[in-house]
Amino acid sequence: MFDSILGLVILFATALGVIWLTGAWMLVHSMMHPSRKTYGVVVAREGVTEPSELNLLAQEVTFTFTDDSTSPAWIIEGAKLDGPTIILTHGWTNSRYGSLYKAARMVPWASRVVVYDMRGHGDNTAKVCTVGQLEPADLCSIMDQVQQTPDEKFILVGSSMGAGITLHAAVNDQQHHVRVIGVILDGPYRYAMQPVASHLRLKRIPPEPICMLANAMLRIMFWNFAPYDRAMQAAELQCPVLVLHGSDDPICPASAGRSIAEAATDGTYVEITGGEHGGLPLVDEKTYHDAIEQFLNELVYI
Repeated sequence: MFDSILGLVILFATALGVIWLTGAWMLVHSMMHPSRKTYGVVVAREGVTEPSELNLLAQEVTFTFTDDSTSPAWIIEGAKLDGPTIILTHGWTNSRYGSLYKAARMVPWASRVVVYDMRGHGDNTAKVCTVGQLEPADLCSIMDQVQQTPDEKFILVGSSMGAGITLHAAVNDQQHHVRVIGVILDGPYRYAMQPVASHLRLKRIPPEPICMLANAMLRIMFWNFAPYDRAMQAAELQCPVLVLHGSDDPICPASAGRSIAEAATDGTYVEITGGEHGGLPLVDEKTYHDAIEQFLNELVYI
């Protein structure tokens, strides 16, 4: 009798382990293979496909990274000839097309505004997204490729996953250069698996131990993949940072954005009441615009 019960326990435990491992692998695969927002997808959704549709003058370029992957991009003409170059990094499953509206918002303060496709997204030729492992180096490479003069200044802007990549890139770049003068983060998360766990909870799936197993798989696949704390990275930032966050964000909690801003030496936190994940200008255009305007004015007109 005891042997039969023990056998059933082992059988169920094995089955549960297989389910957890399969779920973790499926999660990792989806993280590394986001749905691509390409030209065809944007056309089907009747979105903006060219900067000219927003009355923006732009040059189409291609960036090449160290692994020979390439990213199509636009370098948009800014309204301030002696202003900084502003680079926008989109979020997970988005692309350069989704950055165009934000780019239009940045034009008055910039000499140029750059939008591009992260690896594994849009029309980038990289087969997978490396969930923040190679992307910060890609962003630093873009600065290298577009920089025209030794004293050119940059402002980096990122959304969601792109916000974390932006912060990481700014910290790394400031170890070698004095060219990033400001950072704007829209809906950042603090820990690596934080938004993943939130997605699972929204689907009523317990996040553990699947997230723990997925994190272990990523560490095996990317030898340098390690748990991080974006607030600790923000503490290393040597320039002002503006964090914009929705109060009701179900994916990246507002506390994450607040902690990042508070950890920075010169951080500003602006919370959009009723805002969720993305689309904050649609909730409160005035608060969103005024925060960016004040932040950029203080950086550019000094």
